[in-house]
Amino acid sequence: MNSIIERGARIGANVTIGDFTTIKNNVTINDNCVIGNNCIIGHPSIRGDQRQVIINSGSHIRSHTVIYEGSQFGESLETGHFVVVRENSICGKNLRLGSYCDLEGDLTIGDYTRFHSDVNVGKDSRIGDFVWIFPGVQFTNDPLPPSNICSGVSIKDMSVVMANVTLFPGVTIGSGAVIGAASVVKDDIPDIIFATGVPAKGLCRIDQIRDNLYGLRYPWPIHFRENYPEKSFALMDEVLENINYLIKTARSA
Repeated sequence: MNSIIERGARIGANVTIGDFTTIKNNVTINDNCVIGNNCIIGHPSIRGDQRQVIINSGSHIRSHTVIYEGSQFGESLETGHFVVVRENSICGKNLRLGSYCDLEGDLTIGDYTRFHSDVNVGKDSRIGDFVWIFPGVQFTNDPLPPSNICSGVSIKDMSVVMANVTLFPGVTIGSGAVIGAASVVKDDIPDIIFATGVPAKGLCRIDQIRDNLYGLRYPWPIHFRENYPEKSFALMDEVLENINYLIKTARSA
């Protein structure tokens, strides 16, 4: 094996580490993980404080992924290839990061959230549970670039951001909201609203989106649970109950 595992690294049982991968001193990798070729886990940051990286059990990190110090992940992390996660990214269970995703650090991500490929997430972003982010989405955080101002994006539980959306600094996407493809989001989007356009404007509630063939499509867990583990269903139903309450309240207003 042509990998480098530094003396202070802690490696659990049944862990596979690929060729030309470096595991730094400040890293804990728990049981039943796969780390691909040409990865760096625990890359030093300019802060130089060597905070712990924790990769929890059942994770699969594919080749050419770089994870910086201070980042922590719940169980069953899965990455594509050429993923970069900068320092102090605190992420929940069963996170999926598509190839070429770039997480700029100092951010939080909840449980069971999905990123497709080529997503850039700026610093100070806050992302909830069961969020879907489709390819090419840009999370910006500098309202007057270039500057030292940092105002991250917030996305609440069970929202969907479709492909090639740009999210302006400091915006909040409400729970259960859906953002149409290629939109530019300059202002906050309320809970359970479908918004689209440049700039994005709310068009209707998500329960008013209907497909001629399949009917009601949102909130999406009413018809889509594929690729989620059964142990996620209790939390999914809890979040879904809140979304349905918001819909019911809006209908009666």
